[in-house]
Parts: sequence; C-alpha cells; structure tokens
Amino acid sequence: MDAAGRDAPMSRLERSSHTAFIDNNTLYVWGGYQVVAGEDVMLPSNEIWLCDLDSGMWERREITGDIPPDLSGFCGSYVNGTLFIFAGCDPVGYTNQMFSVDLTEQPCSWKKVTDAKGTTPSPRDKHSCWVHGDRVLLLLPEASMPVPFWGTKGTSLAACEASSSCIPLGRSMHTMTPISDHTLFIYGGLGTDGNTLNDAWQFNTLRKEWTKMMHPHKDKPRVSHTACLGNDEDVVVFGGSSDFCILMDSIAVLRAPSQQHCRDVFMFQTQPYSLFRLCEDFIGGNPQLFGKQLNWLPSKLHNKIDKRVAFFSAMRTDF
Repeated sequence: MDAAGRDAPMSRLERSSHTAFIDNNTLYVWGGYQVVAGEDVMLPSNEIWLCDLDSGMWERREITGDIPPDLSGFCGSYVNGTLFIFAGCDPVGYTNQMFSVDLTEQPCSWKKVTDAKGTTPSPRDKHSCWVHGDRVLLLLPEASMPVPFWGTKGTSLAACEASSSCIPLGRSMHTMTPISDHTLFIYGGLGTDGNTLNDAWQFNTLRKEWTKMMHPHKDKPRVSHTACLGNDEDVVVFGGSSDFCILMDSIAVLRAPSQQHCRDVFMFQTQPYSLFRLCEDFIGGNPQLFGKQLNWLPSKLHNKIDKRVAFFSAMRTDF
C-alpha cells in the first residue's frame, strides 16, 4: 500500500479502518486507508485530525519523531493523554511493533516503544485492543483470548448465550461500543449476505438480551468505521465505507473494487437529553428564529451557541 499524497489534506478525512477516540468533547482520528483508482492507499502516519464536536470544525495536527510505517490492520487505544498503536501490517509484512504519542504535548512526537517488559505478542493484524483502568488489553485473533499488557491483572472471557428470538444478522467489520456498565451498542458492519449494514442494536449483558434500535441514520450504512462514546452517552460515528460489498460466485470471493469512503460525523442518542442540551441544540439548529436576541446571551453561553450553530451548519452540508 502506498502513502497518500500531501496535496489535498481535507480529502484525507475520508477513510476506513482508522482508530478514533474522544477526549474533552473532541474527536481524534488517526490512520486508516482510502481506495484510489482501485488501489488501497494508506493515510499519513505523521498527522492526526481533531474534530470539535461542539462546532463540527476540523483541525489537522502534525506529529514528528519516530513516525510509524504505513500500517493496515493495526489497533489503537488512548490512555491518560497518550495514544498507543500496536502491530498491524506494514510494507514488509506483519509486525508487533508499538508506538506511542503524548497528545498533551505540543508539538506531538511519536516514540517507538522499546522498553516494554514481559513477552511481546507475536506479529499480527486485524486484532483489537481496549482500555481497562490505565491499561491497554489486547484481543489476539488466533487465540480469541485477552492478554494482560504491561502488568494488567488477570482477566477472563465468559461465553454468553442470548435469546434467539431477536438476534442481529451475523457480521464483521462493525463497531461495538459500551454505553453503560451493562449495555453494548452495535452498529453496521458487513453482513453474512455480503452487504453493508445500517442497523443498530443494544445488548444488555445482565439480561443477555438484544434490542433493535430505531434511528434516523438508515441512509448511512457503514463498514470499517469507528464509534466512540461522547457527551450525554451519544455514540459518535465517523468514517468507514458506505458501499463495501463482497462479490461471490462458485469459484471465488472477491471484494468489490470501488468503495465510497466517508468523512461525515453523526451521532446516536442513547439516553434522554437534559433540558439544557435540548435548548442548546434547538437554538443551534434554528438560529434564524432568534435573530439579535442571541447577542443578549452571556459571552460564555454565546460562544457555546455559536459553536452549535456551526455544528448544525456543517452537518447539513455533510462536509
């Protein structure tokens, strides 16, 4: 895979198989790929994109230092201000290298992690990792078992049988986001029928019960996207492909050569909003109803409303 060109930065927001997280109501996005002329093109490792979720405005930040090679199939987690990237496939092959960048420092600088203790996991890609406390845990694809990382105390996985009365279609390349201590939110993915899915589900881990969710984003099927928990328990979805499909015949299984990679941000409401949030969103989405009255607001609140106006304006233009 080749590195993407540097001449059109905003076009690089369109991506799949990236990593993303939210901190202080800002969405951070790193890595991933696009498809250009039928070829997978990796996006630059020396930059990270930030989206202010109040205003919808994007900012590009450069990262120097020990820049990771072009990577696909990596995993990333954000711990206490630092983004960790582990493994994946680089131009040479599978890797088990780890890189970190402290995003609280300016300018930001990548560091190759070489002083880790214990046994380093073998090279791999298309695995996953997540944060537990102040640790990063890896899920190894070949063993399907969690591995303690950097001294994490023992953990285990337990099989869970759910009621078969209402179960999502089998899928891959979807997202699963914890939205409470006992609820998981699942969105999109590539279905066993070979199509990109647009359905949303919640799974209650206590009752072991699936619930299909009604939502307004049926026009936004996604594969290889990200979904992060934001303010007010919103699930914030970014990127991915909207028309990824698998072509199957009696001889081979092929990926369709064309993909529509996305750069829009949209949200799923999972809990009732506060009255303040409802008012804020209504004013931000309908500023023409209030005219000069907005100028009477205290400066701090006025700035907040200005950001919400910009956010809803950006959402309408869909970038």
